[in-house]
Amino acid sequence: MQIMFRELPFPFANSYEFGRFSNTLRKWFLLLVVLLVGCNQKPAKPTKPTVSEAERPPLRVLLVGSENLKKGIELRWQATSQQPIEITMVEMTELLEKSELKTDVLLFPSQLLGDLVERKWLLHLPTKFATSRIKEQDGSELIWPPGWQKQVLYGKKSWGVPLGFSVPMLIRSAAESDSKGPWPFEELQAITSPERTETELKEEVPSDDDAIVDRYLTLLASEYSISTNLGAFFQLRDMKPRLTESAFEKAARKFVQSARGNPQAWTGSHAQAWGLVEEGKSPWAIGHPKHLAVSNRSASAKASAGADEAKGSATLSVGKLRSEVESENGTNSSGVFIDSGKGFVASVAFTTRQSAVSNYFLEWIDLDEQRESLSRETDGILPRSGQIGFSGSADLPYRRALSEAAHHPKLLTELRLRGGVRYRQTLAKSLRAMVAQPDDLSVLLGKCAQEWEAITEDLGREKQQQSLERSLQLTEAESL
Repeated sequence: MQIMFRELPFPFANSYEFGRFSNTLRKWFLLLVVLLVGCNQKPAKPTKPTVSEAERPPLRVLLVGSENLKKGIELRWQATSQQPIEITMVEMTELLEKSELKTDVLLFPSQLLGDLVERKWLLHLPTKFATSRIKEQDGSELIWPPGWQKQVLYGKKSWGVPLGFSVPMLIRSAAESDSKGPWPFEELQAITSPERTETELKEEVPSDDDAIVDRYLTLLASEYSISTNLGAFFQLRDMKPRLTESAFEKAARKFVQSARGNPQAWTGSHAQAWGLVEEGKSPWAIGHPKHLAVSNRSASAKASAGADEAKGSATLSVGKLRSEVESENGTNSSGVFIDSGKGFVASVAFTTRQSAVSNYFLEWIDLDEQRESLSRETDGILPRSGQIGFSGSADLPYRRALSEAAHHPKLLTELRLRGGVRYRQTLAKSLRAMVAQPDDLSVLLGKCAQEWEAITEDLGREKQQQSLERSLQLTEAESL
């Protein structure tokens, strides 16, 4: 008997094809089942980290400051947080020689801002954080007044928390201050200096380059007529230095005249300058008035102790130089101020590994209680504007002057561009040479201008011009 097989349609033409198709159907069916089951399952919730503050890696802080400030921060932080903190100190020149950073937070003088931003070592502040401190609310005083804001602005972005505000001012004995000023330079120079012995006149004075430049720039501010918003030290169009212009030469001559007559008060540190006035060895000086609180409390204590104790300890007052330009134009001078760039800034580093803790540190150090405590450890940190200084009438002139400077429309602040420290160091060297060789003053200023040109060429003229514009808030730092 012949068995007849009905031909199966494709793809079941033979057993091999049929078996392969069966396997394919089985795979697709299993995949469909998995998908359907999976769609009905909810994703597992992420578990919260269980690491305590004490078990976290230490917050790394790089500090360009003093040992006292380091200890002060450590004590205050440990009193409020179990998060470990690791503070490393570094000199300014050492920091600028580094090619990279490994830290979470930086604390540094504001004059370094341009260098650090251009190296892409900092993160700019969140807009909400910065706005909450610069926006006036209910007519109350700004948390960060304009002068403080300038210290952290670069390329129209805020790059940190301004902790201090360093403004050199005139320091005079309160007994010698017959008016509140502003004082004309010629009037100050006419004050007879106390006679000193041959030994005192020949005494070697350690030179403080930063203080030398601060005093020169204070004198320059009284001679300057160009808007500080357009740059005081360089031509915007080509980065050519302005050092050979008349205002710079007039200021240099005033500086040399003063330094040759009273070298201890003009080439020494700010502390030396106010100390000489306090001791009655100099009729006036230019320095940081932060020291006046301590000086005046000491003078008051000595006066209470008796006349003998009070000798050589004068109660001091602060003031400002008169603007010679405004006086020549027949307008009442409101005085002049410069920001010397010594105020501290706290910033989050680009290399931070703990961004949340780093941002918390910035908010923490900006609190009134931290500022008040740490202000006693360094000149670079001040209490909140309006609360500056310690309680007591001895500090009122200082607090008023500093508050006025923070809101002054013609506050001179610059050299925060890339390489600013190099420009300042070169200027200080030239000023010291002028004191030693006053007849060559114009030539030495010209030589300083040439050295500034060399620095600009070394760093790249186009890049320096961009940095200058960013430091003046004329262009945005889009690529940073």
